[in-house]
Amino acid sequence: MKRRCSGECLSIVCTSRPSDDSGCSSTWLPQTFVIALSEHTFRNSVRERIARAKIEEAAGRPWRAKEMLGGCIGNLRYGLDHELLAAYGALLDRLGDRYEAGKYLFLSGSNDPDHQDAVQLYLHRNRNTAVNDLVAQFPGVIRHQGLGNLPAAVRSELENRGIARSELQRTEPQDELARPVPLKGSVLIFLLFVFLVLSLLFWGIGLLTCIFWVVSLID
Repeated sequence: MKRRCSGECLSIVCTSRPSDDSGCSSTWLPQTFVIALSEHTFRNSVRERIARAKIEEAAGRPWRAKEMLGGCIGNLRYGLDHELLAAYGALLDRLGDRYEAGKYLFLSGSNDPDHQDAVQLYLHRNRNTAVNDLVAQFPGVIRHQGLGNLPAAVRSELENRGIARSELQRTEPQDELARPVPLKGSVLIFLLFVFLVLSLLFWGIGLLTCIFWVVSLID
């Protein structure tokens, strides 16, 4: 049984075996099949979003088209969608933001001749930018999913600029929250917590002392 989530760019399928309280009445599906079906549904939803954005732009609402495509890029869950990046970049170019358009067209790996001026503008303005600072400009979802998912032309450009090969080979999401906190950081956090607790304690004691003093004056 397929169940859509609240987002317009992501669909999920129930993978648990059916039970009285699971909310799934269909038979259980193998995990590999579920992943493939979910990704296929997601891709179709991205194509629908691109088509709807074109309708909004044709109707004189390009800002709405920009919101739709930009929001979808921020909610990718199944790798990079190069067609979506190219569509968003082309829209930005038509809206007059050629530099920002060049970034997304570059990331899409588009070889469309109409897109090359924007791409070259973006690369030229960042000709002296350190490669790590350049990557920091990319959308967070792209950095999270792994630079190894980028088109070959993009990876080649980054490699020529000196990025670590290990970064270009990473194709799996990087869970920052799963990383252990360094010991030094843990100690600093603990000390800060103790400081805050003691500060509140002393503040409370001082407040109570002032109250008792005022009451004693009144008496």
